[in-house]
Amino acid sequence: MQSFESVIRTTYGTAFAVLNKRFHDIQQVEDALQHACMKAFERSQTENIFNAKAWLIKVATNHILDEVKKHKPDYFEHLDKADPIETAYQYDDATLGLIFTCCHPSISQENQLALCLKWVMGFDNTSIARALLVSDKTLEQRITRTKRKLRANSIDFSLPTQSHLPIRLNAVIKVLYLMFNEGYFGSSGRILVSNALCKQAIYLMRLICRTYRGNASSLALLALMLFIQARAPARATEKITLLENQDRSKWDHPMVEEADVLLQKSLKLGRPTSYHIQAAIAGLHSQASHYQATDWQQIILLYDKLLSYEYSPVAILNQSVALMQVGSWDKAEDKLLSIQENLRNYAPYYIALGYLYKHTHRLKAATHSLKTAHSLSKNASEKEHLQEQLQRLR
Repeated sequence: MQSFESVIRTTYGTAFAVLNKRFHDIQQVEDALQHACMKAFERSQTENIFNAKAWLIKVATNHILDEVKKHKPDYFEHLDKADPIETAYQYDDATLGLIFTCCHPSISQENQLALCLKWVMGFDNTSIARALLVSDKTLEQRITRTKRKLRANSIDFSLPTQSHLPIRLNAVIKVLYLMFNEGYFGSSGRILVSNALCKQAIYLMRLICRTYRGNASSLALLALMLFIQARAPARATEKITLLENQDRSKWDHPMVEEADVLLQKSLKLGRPTSYHIQAAIAGLHSQASHYQATDWQQIILLYDKLLSYEYSPVAILNQSVALMQVGSWDKAEDKLLSIQENLRNYAPYYIALGYLYKHTHRLKAATHSLKTAHSLSKNASEKEHLQEQLQRLR
């Protein structure tokens, strides 16, 4: 049974999209949905809400209309007061319009992600600020400025025209990629895998693929998400379970098969993108029968291919980990030291460095690296794991 928070996470975005399309007032919709969510929480203490999406929309709609009657009795005379007949298609259309608006090119990418987390996922400002590693006040100012920009530029919540679709679609799938990563590799919080966020990113990615058929990048990104999410059942615990120690019988193998089909299909649609390469790497991890069967040499080559698309210190970091798996310690160390300045505030970098130093018998350097990783990590589960590693070194 889904938790109350999970239900809200998976229904909030559609409710927000439908209400905003009907009432065209962001602040009013936000206030009404907050009211509806509080009512939903009260009701969830004693009974289940059968259709949370429709229920939230109905309660929020009634709240808006009640407020209008009190303060602006003539304002919505043109509206049909009866409940509109909404279909799954209308839900999807409104949700897509919301996502494209959140990812409008006039909005910076970091603010695009913040809006998606707020409006599409229903996260509160404190949770978003923690995820984006900024203060609550900074986030509030950024969101307020972004709302003003939407109003000043008269940006509506409709889908882009065909001529603007390619560049707009690229922005959307990039933000969904970031949203999924935040859920899976959570920079903050207790449980490392936030299934609600990952599942919602996958749901939205499926919606994109279904609506805009034949887009290679979209299919490849969906494949990447599914390859990774398939491993979640063996990893979604209070404590970190490393890939090498995961019970692979718990993995969602039908999801792995679906991801492979999607990746093969995407490769036939056009020139491979970085999403294709990342999906292929994730596929090699997910399709290996056991950790020792992983094709690390192929993974190393795929990272070379990925780096030919664009320079990425994180990709170099991941490649260095693969090099360690085949015993190329010197080459891995060279790569890690080459990106030290780029990733000096990135906990996983020091985790990899600690692993390398430990296995090359430099325990003092390994201890220092893991302590640095512990101080930089914002994830409680990761910090506990690092503390355990430090105790073993001692």
